[in-house]
Amino acid sequence: MTLNRVRILSALLVISAGGVTAAPTESSDSPHESPVKKYSQLRNALLSGKNVVVTIHFDKCTVPGGGVTNLHFSGGFRINEFVIPNDGYISFSDVHSTLETDNTPVTEYVRYLMRPDGAVTIGFTTVSREGTVVRESKFICEHDRAIQFSATP
Repeated sequence: MTLNRVRILSALLVISAGGVTAAPTESSDSPHESPVKKYSQLRNALLSGKNVVVTIHFDKCTVPGGGVTNLHFSGGFRINEFVIPNDGYISFSDVHSTLETDNTPVTEYVRYLMRPDGAVTIGFTTVSREGTVVRESKFICEHDRAIQFSATP
């Protein structure tokens, strides 16, 4: 099971379509970069057109029910598309193609949902070329502990 999670999370870095792109290589100490510490700051940054970069430390996330992920993996990307329905949460997603360990092509759908309390739920659904769901995974990442946001003009 852990191998599947590592494969899913590794594919996150092979972002190729949808609402996110690879994070810039620029230092996080950029004088123009501002940490986003609250839900309202993230909402305002996105709605004002700022570039928002997300960094996730999966070893600090949990699985539903409170279990640990046992993954020592970090990743990052830029939010390009998002929705904020009735100001109840912020949602963004990614769709990308990748290969299973046996080289079978699959498509991964990754959904990110941030609630006003700062918890971010990340859901992965892997689908075969035939349209069959191969696996689903979910992680809970607390804002400012396991997931950080920063904004640049």
